[in-house]
Amino acid sequence: MTAVNDNQPTMLDDLRAWSKARHADGGWEKGHGRLERRRCAALDLDGPEWEGFAGLHGRRQAFRIERERRIVKQGSESRETACGLTSLDAGRAGPEEIAALVRRHWEIENRLHYVRDFTCDEDRCRAHVGNLPRNLACLTNAAISIVRHEGRFEHLPPANRHYAASPQEELDAVLKPPTG
Repeated sequence: MTAVNDNQPTMLDDLRAWSKARHADGGWEKGHGRLERRRCAALDLDGPEWEGFAGLHGRRQAFRIERERRIVKQGSESRETACGLTSLDAGRAGPEEIAALVRRHWEIENRLHYVRDFTCDEDRCRAHVGNLPRNLACLTNAAISIVRHEGRFEHLPPANRHYAASPQEELDAVLKPPTG
């Protein structure tokens, strides 16, 4: 999947002006003090009128996701529209499946990248020689996975503090084979 952003205004206008799309409405969901509704539209790009569209190899469908949020306590509302392209054809993924894939992407973003950026403060790391940044990212991912697999800590900051004070226990957690 690829997002279509504001820096591609012609393509964005083409995708916003479609009428032959298939639609799915996820309904209203309540959580985190807000009501959210997501609607997804998917447009099959296999027809001859789309030949060469955007010059992107492998694009099979375009999608548009409209998000509507209402924050209960503040009474404020916001709307957002995101457009994108996918290599999944209409037979493999309809609007419901595309919406679920986009949701799963954000779950990964929140569970891994947010933790790496804020809890592990990875963005301030100045390592930039050779493969060092990639190797450090792999070690960070491994540490996050070990802590989550153990299940002792609900969040990573308490685990970081615990293992910083107990280096032998930290080493044992890394070297012991996983159970279960």
